[in-house]
Amino acid sequence: MVLVISSAGCDSDSDSVGPVSYYQDAKPILDSKCNTCHVTGGVAPFTFASYDDAYAMRDVIAVEVKRGTMPPWLGDETCNDYAGSGALTSSEKKILTDWVEQGAPEGDPLEEGAPVHNPATDVKLSRSDVTLSMEEAYTPGDAPDDYRCFLLDWEAGESEGYVTGFRARPGNPNIVHHVIAFLVAPDQVATLEEKDAGEEGYGYQCFGGPGSRGAFQWLGAWAPGGQGADFPEGTGIKLQKGSRIVLQVHYNVLDNAPEPDKTSIEMRLASEVDHPASILLWLNFQWFVGDTMLIPAGQKSVTHTHAANPAFYLGALTGGLFGPEDSFRIHWASLHMHELGVRTRLWVESGSTETCLLDIPRWDFNWQRAYGFREPLVFNPGDKLHMSCTWDNSPENQHRVDGQAVESRNVAWGDGTQDEMCLGILYISKL
Repeated sequence: MVLVISSAGCDSDSDSVGPVSYYQDAKPILDSKCNTCHVTGGVAPFTFASYDDAYAMRDVIAVEVKRGTMPPWLGDETCNDYAGSGALTSSEKKILTDWVEQGAPEGDPLEEGAPVHNPATDVKLSRSDVTLSMEEAYTPGDAPDDYRCFLLDWEAGESEGYVTGFRARPGNPNIVHHVIAFLVAPDQVATLEEKDAGEEGYGYQCFGGPGSRGAFQWLGAWAPGGQGADFPEGTGIKLQKGSRIVLQVHYNVLDNAPEPDKTSIEMRLASEVDHPASILLWLNFQWFVGDTMLIPAGQKSVTHTHAANPAFYLGALTGGLFGPEDSFRIHWASLHMHELGVRTRLWVESGSTETCLLDIPRWDFNWQRAYGFREPLVFNPGDKLHMSCTWDNSPENQHRVDGQAVESRNVAWGDGTQDEMCLGILYISKL
């Protein structure tokens, strides 16, 4: 869920790219667009470190490129104009597929082609002013899902300032489902300190939020596929003096044995910003209750939608930064579902005009990221925010444990990995 803000490269389409080879044509693309993951120790299951590596996987490369599943840029680029896309351009797809179809020739290693720029590499946390870590490792005790909150040893605001960039580093990605950093208001700190002290072991159990009914905000988050980044230039989330940061880590041990984790976060700070900002969470709050977001067992396609003017909730959802009559800019958007999700979409209705913010037609739980807009959208009072989520709860689409599919069952909103969610996440700022 945090935060990739990228720029789609220019395409130069042609019917044929002529003879191609690994060193002159394929390698520069693989190095730029694929080898951030397909390296030793990376998240991908094999590497493209050499010609032999790429040749051995040539058929897989062709299939994934033609399907558009790799590299994993899931947002439909016809929806909006995004900044920093790591997706392949049309000409890059043509080069790779032609290379495979021509027999994957090696070429001359002394005549390697020019490097290819990946706009996604421009998206990063430019500096880390504060690094905060869990004080000790924690091993999940509840199975399959353990929600644990940790009060970080740092009191926000020796002087007041702003968070202008964020990155979370899960200590053990094998068992970490998500990470959320909450900023808790000073008048709620004592409540959470008491809650922390009242439970055995490090941290305390928490669901939904940091365990407080009072005011709290998101500072940032991580889910599989996410990465850190600076917030949009001139914007930042205010640190109120005396507030505390609570790290909520959702552990899932359905596929892996409980292991220790020690997650950390990094933040970029500034004393002032031009446009104070907040992270707006968008959902239908009635979905929390019973089966109002029911996804029946065995159903191949189930869709739930939500549309409303957020004005009524705006103050509560942004720590009082915005009022019901305020306009604001939307800089980036992300969407969150679990493993049964197949499609999700977020858009704005303004009078008779609809503006697509984010459309993910092929949801993949393992690649969750934020999509930044080249031009922020101004949201005005009276506009509506729409969201749609579609799930596949058929027997064929169930999670597999040790090769065996879990039995399909009725699913509704819930915190567990085998439950489901439909959540929009937007970074908004004052005009």
